[in-house]
Amino acid sequence: MFYTYDNINNYIDNDYIDMYNSLNILDKNKIDKLINTNDKKLAILSKYLLKTILSQKYHLDYNNIYYNENSKPLIKGIYFNISHSNDYVVVVFSSNKIGIDIEKVREVNLNIINYFCNDKEKDYILKTDNKYKCLFKIYTFKEAYIKMLGNNLFNIKKIDSFNIDNLNIKRIDDIPEYIITIIEKPE
Repeated sequence: MFYTYDNINNYIDNDYIDMYNSLNILDKNKIDKLINTNDKKLAILSKYLLKTILSQKYHLDYNNIYYNENSKPLIKGIYFNISHSNDYVVVVFSSNKIGIDIEKVREVNLNIINYFCNDKEKDYILKTDNKYKCLFKIYTFKEAYIKMLGNNLFNIKKIDSFNIDNLNIKRIDDIPEYIITIIEKPE
């Protein structure tokens, strides 16, 4: 497994122009549809990081990426996944199925747990001292798990974050105030 992350504020506008110009027409068309400047920067940086690492580390052509029936991007021999939150982009690579999610820990309406948590998870969140950190740990776990499977969020509530076997789970605490969860399914 290999992962990297970066902050969009580490670059100036000319850097984004250069990164954008290095992308293929499909990615440029998707990015051009975005309205928010930060969303554009996140998209450009994530595609650029993906392209650069596939080329330099794995010697693969970024333009050979294809999409499965659930729109999960794939490339021969390498599984990868991208996530972003606020100002950060994270990208993970593996020879096994893998998913990643990043979220900034922040105050949210705690009623949101009714949409993605089972009763045991809700109870756990509500009884902890740092409810928001706990909430985002569970949420990033579920999101990374779903992305690893290549599914959509439809069944997120059915995933029991306390009862999943045979997975490599890694939490990265390198970025203050952010939770990053990587889930890898060993073959």
